[in-house]
Amino acid sequence: MKPKTILYLMAAVCLAAFAIFPTNRLTAQSDLDSPAAAELLQDIQTQQATLADNQKQIDDKLAAVGEAVRQARIYVSRGGK
Repeated sequence: MKPKTILYLMAAVCLAAFAIFPTNRLTAQSDLDSPAAAELLQDIQTQQATLADNQKQIDDKLAAVGEAVRQARIYVSRGGK
């Protein structure tokens, strides 16, 4: 196909999409206005904060284990055979 034909075809598809799905249906009243949605959003934010805290604790424990392994390797290497 020629580039102009592809361009016209894409324009026709976009116009058809706008005709089938008018923008006023896409911008309907937001579900975030309802109290249930606000409660769910708060719950998700609480869970995200908990997950972030747990990840920090995991990272701290991994760092401590890594340091213990490093020290163990140093002591083993100094021990001799």
